[in-house]
Amino acid sequence: MVLYTRAARVESRNTPDQYVEAAGMYEKLNGFSDSAEKAEALRNHVYTTATAALEACDFEAAEALFSLQDYKDSKEMVSYTLAAYQEHEGNRIEAVNQFYALGDFNGSAEKADQILDAMLEE
Repeated sequence: MVLYTRAARVESRNTPDQYVEAAGMYEKLNGFSDSAEKAEALRNHVYTTATAALEACDFEAAEALFSLQDYKDSKEMVSYTLAAYQEHEGNRIEAVNQFYALGDFNGSAEKADQILDAMLEE
């Protein structure tokens, strides 16, 4: 199919945004050949790479989470990334507010408590 070939060409550009675009194209093929598996694999690759970047405080690479929209817990991870970035930049009150807004997601409330405790010790 033409769309399958176009998706493969987009995928070959090797950027997170292109992977997500290609995944959407593969999904439009409604299970043709291995398109569903390719779509899932591409989104999972972007998600895994972006969350690893977040762990390493590589906020620029973690921005790939923005393009995933509803994949897994991407929306929450975007909020977590923004909170972590605020902390990294020294905007601790904003970080605390954002972490608390996430509740129990990924230890966010505990992270907010740790930041507050550190502020009180200063």
